Amino acid sequence: STLNNSNMTVFDPQSRIIKYEKPEDIMKEFYNYRLDFYVRRKALLVQKLEKEQRMLSNKARFVEEVCSGALIVSNRKKVELLNDLQQRGYELFDNKAEKKEDDESEEEEGTIASLSKGYEYLLGMKIWSLTYEKAEELRKQLRERTVELEELQATSPSQIWLNDLDSIEIALD
Repeated sequence: STLNNSNMTVFDPQSRIIKYEKPEDIMKEFYNYRLDFYVRRKALLVQKLEKEQRMLSNKARFVEEVCSGALIVSNRKKVELLNDLQQRGYELFDNKAEKKEDDESEEEEGTIASLSKGYEYLLGMKIWSLTYEKAEELRKQLRERTVELEELQATSPSQIWLNDLDSIEIALD
């Protein structure tokens, strides 16, 4: 069958109805709109990898300090341990707090409950995780994330798009 392309009327990115003369005109309009989303996507992926990288670094350091005896976790008061982690410079990671607005006061952020939630990624680790082997595994994951982050930062949004198109083409074949 044949397709008629004399009436190519579509919505543009601003939700206006536009009549295009050629299919290439639609593609040219779409390209800039789509590329903007790849720029946003790259920024979010970089942000996610940076957070994961910092978390892995903190976990590896935590396991190493517990194994070496520099940080004692057992048989301590919760407040002491949380304050010790804070003084040692461990970063707080609380997904729920990140989603909230930043209008909370600094006084509220320093409470025991918020520190507990922020250090859950460290203190919630299983006992089996507190071994030198686990520390090495975490360091290996950290190196992999660092390489992945560097590759992503060196890749342009348009190249990410082209890589996605190549992946689609391979999947379709």
